[in-house]
Amino acid sequence: MFQRYINPELIKDLERRLSVKDIFEWIDDEAQKLASLGMIGGDAIHFTKNLLESRKIIGLVSREEPFVTEDACIKNEGAGFIVYYVQSLPPARIRFAIAHEIGHTYWMDGIDCTKPLSPMQAGITGDQSIEYLCDRFASALLIPRKNIYKALKSLGCHADRLIPSLHVISILADKFHVAPQAITRRLYFELYPRKLVIVCIRDESIAQTMNLKFDFGRVNTKVSNRDQTQSQWKVIWCALPGELQMSTNVEGYKIPLKSHGRKIPNEMIPKEIDNITSLTVLDGRWKYGIQAHPDEISKMPLKYLQIEEQLEGYACKINNEIFLGIPI
Repeated sequence: MFQRYINPELIKDLERRLSVKDIFEWIDDEAQKLASLGMIGGDAIHFTKNLLESRKIIGLVSREEPFVTEDACIKNEGAGFIVYYVQSLPPARIRFAIAHEIGHTYWMDGIDCTKPLSPMQAGITGDQSIEYLCDRFASALLIPRKNIYKALKSLGCHADRLIPSLHVISILADKFHVAPQAITRRLYFELYPRKLVIVCIRDESIAQTMNLKFDFGRVNTKVSNRDQTQSQWKVIWCALPGELQMSTNVEGYKIPLKSHGRKIPNEMIPKEIDNITSLTVLDGRWKYGIQAHPDEISKMPLKYLQIEEQLEGYACKINNEIFLGIPI
């Protein structure tokens, strides 16, 4: 997620207009109320007719680019709002995009929905502070606070435990029909802020271990020696807390582990990790990988870096994926 600038003066003005002390607590409460209209079985929140109509949304319409230049957009059609979304996106991303657009309805004038709630807003859409609040609302709507607490309890986990429960991220993502990154941000950057970067890497060689060869109509499933001994680890996603995410906005600088598909040398993989998150010793290159560096330096393959210093972190392995918690 792109880290947006937050205007503290606008936040104060919105809190004054809404008569609330903490706008983020208010967002959680409002999202919880709205989510109750979309609970029709299971943990996932659905965009039901009642939920949409309560926010004056009269339709969800799929479109392709260039009609929709972002993942989704909301338009006032007189009788109500229509949310247009890009139909070719992954389902979890579409759900987040729609929830984000629903969030925009909270920052409009209650009487005239063509005007922003605060004169300090840079229009109905496009204000970076408002876009951030809509991201926060989308997270709270799709992963309501009370619901995630209940789900964690059913899994025997507590989000505020000393060792983060990285091993349930994928399980919760499936339960709530959201991306693993959304669960990560909700748990460890919003509800229980932790000074951690969460990284997911995957062994891409697993899908290649079956060397299929057709021999007179028969399938040869022998696994080559190279497949057995050499893993191919790559970064799938990297979730950064706000203070680090802001550094990705600096022109000319990049965070190495934010590059999807970045190759991870086998020497960087923690030893003796299990399917339950545990404290472990991490290679010093993990620390390097979550810091911003000039573009050319950030492109350097991690296998060429020599960093002797190690650090403590968290790790677990679920099937062919490893989740790492890197302290900052």
